[in-house]
Amino acid sequence: MINFYNLKISLLKFLLSITFVINAYHTIAQTDYRYTTYSRENGLVTSTVTSIAKDSMGFLWLMSENGLTRFDGYDFKVFRPDVKGESGLLSPLTDALFMDENKRMFFKTRNSISRYFPETKSFKKIINYKNSDYFITWINGAPNSWFCVKRNLVYLEPQSDKLTYFTFPANLSVNNEAYTLLYNNHIFISDGISMYKFNISSKKFIKVELQFTNNLNQKNLNRPLLFL
Repeated sequence: MINFYNLKISLLKFLLSITFVINAYHTIAQTDYRYTTYSRENGLVTSTVTSIAKDSMGFLWLMSENGLTRFDGYDFKVFRPDVKGESGLLSPLTDALFMDENKRMFFKTRNSISRYFPETKSFKKIINYKNSDYFITWINGAPNSWFCVKRNLVYLEPQSDKLTYFTFPANLSVNNEAYTLLYNNHIFISDGISMYKFNISSKKFIKVELQFTNNLNQKNLNRPLLFL
């Protein structure tokens, strides 16, 4: 026997579901999404942007092969290195913006770092390697400023911008970019085979014994597995 009461309830639920879907569709369809296209005619230095970052003051920084551009929501301001290299911006090819816990701003190229001063809209050279094989790896989240370059972990003093170098252990062979991780006041650094952790307080390297799964071994592993 057909239960007409249950049938009515089921039909009502179905009709309510259809009504909800239709209303949701009309709401989305009527939403007015607006966007603005910017090009070289608006002051953009190039139509190809390789990276975008936002600083603590709300400015957008557009990085490209032709220069560094700051956007305030209305206008573009372009920064380029001068011919003599006195501007502090060492290369037009800027690929990353980093900010430390003191909100100091640093722009990195493949083999150089420059600090930006918002008050004067100027740059200061921090480090520059002529050898293009020297890759710089910034340690995200580390207190103050730390980065790796070639066979060194480098600390950037907060006040003086002085660089202090800590040479990697002999069997840590980082030829290009290092694999890094910040964890529990330690900076973990790996070359893909071996791994060390650097104690930020004691300024010492400690070897990390890696554990591998049955299907992976030290010979064929690109990136080590670390169990903390």
